[in-house]
Amino acid sequence: MSDSAPSPRPPVPRGMFRVGSIAGSDVLVSSTWFLVAGLIAVLMAPRVEQIEPGLGPMKYVVGVLFAVVLYGAILLHEASHAVVARRYGFRIRSITLHFLGGATEIDGEARRPAQEFWIAVVGPITSLAVGGAALALWFVTPRGCCC
Repeated sequence: MSDSAPSPRPPVPRGMFRVGSIAGSDVLVSSTWFLVAGLIAVLMAPRVEQIEPGLGPMKYVVGVLFAVVLYGAILLHEASHAVVARRYGFRIRSITLHFLGGATEIDGEARRPAQEFWIAVVGPITSLAVGGAALALWFVTPRGCCC
């Protein structure tokens, strides 16, 4: 067998779902995410109804879409950690989204403080950029919302 053959993917841990990959690393979603998405949908439904009356059950779908967008922002945050770590030569085992947010599993320790700094700080910088983009959208969409 050739040394260049890709290593087999590790099994998906119990209670997780593989939803794709970023930079060759598995993106996993915990089953707890579905609980949080449902909770967000229920909590957002009254506000959605206030903004767009008469949606009926669709207000819950809008709430779930909000949860997906929220976790998309978390995924971007975690993916930025993974991309910078990979650029420094680290292997990324996985990116996991769970009910509290996300985690990027990186093999090894940074060899220099600058590497540790950039791997750590790129996530919050990405989150600030996503927040800035959302704020900009608020100013250019009708009624200040995406509805």
